[in-house]
Amino acid sequence: VAKLNASTMRSDFTAAGLNAYVWSTSEDERVREDHRELDGTTWRWDEEPPIADKRTLERGHPGEVFQCRCVPLPIAVTRGSA
Repeated sequence: VAKLNASTMRSDFTAAGLNAYVWSTSEDERVREDHRELDGTTWRWDEEPPIADKRTLERGHPGEVFQCRCVPLPIAVTRGSA
């Protein structure tokens, strides 16, 4: 369900012209260290997602990696500013 929700958010945001996001964690003790390091960083939807799991090198946007509770805070950026 989380992956479907993440995919739907991505589609909705990009359709609205919000082509980037700021990674946001749930800010509790269950947040993975890798995700804590991504918190507050800016990423574009149309570029390769960040490494969300350094152990497996799995890449993903917020909510796409297994049991990820992070969310993307949508923003609009021009090319080169994210």
